[in-house]
Amino acid sequence: YNLFDCIVIQLFNDIEIKNNIVKIQALLWMPLPIIFLNFIYVFIRKNKNQLFHLFFISTIITLCFTLFSNKVLLGYKGYNLGTMAYTGEWFLFLTFVGLMPAAIYALYLIGKEGKIFTVLNKNKLSKNKDSILSLQLKILFFGSTICFLIAITTNIFFDEVLGYSGELHLASLSLSIHTICIFPALIKYNF
Repeated sequence: YNLFDCIVIQLFNDIEIKNNIVKIQALLWMPLPIIFLNFIYVFIRKNKNQLFHLFFISTIITLCFTLFSNKVLLGYKGYNLGTMAYTGEWFLFLTFVGLMPAAIYALYLIGKEGKIFTVLNKNKLSKNKDSILSLQLKILFFGSTICFLIAITTNIFFDEVLGYSGELHLASLSLSIHTICIFPALIKYNF
């Protein structure tokens, strides 16, 4: 996604090619919440349940509407720290209903498993596996939450709701920062 968002789209001048690249980018960024949720399920060793499958189907439906209608993404708009696209009337609805619930649920699972929501949890970390996993989940939770808020605020709220037309466009940057938070979680698997 970052390659298409920051490099590939700038290689072409033809607007039709840029419009097609915007659709390709949608194929790459829209599944990120369900991919992240899948990672969390594997990481905390949770079996995939009906809720996961509902989010998966929701992502597929959102992608189909995006790719095969002109009601979600209309085409290339410009570039400012990432690609901006003209959006259709269904963009906000499908983003908030079709994609974001999987990301929010992933954050909930991380918070629940890492005991983030327990206010009275003042135990000091010991050197056992559970405390290391708890620390990894805390890093993952706070890093993911910050990146999620940056992306939603700059790319959706400022751009789509307030109409600032891409002055702040930091979703691609937040994805890169997110890898810094995911890396400590992967240490558990000795990658």
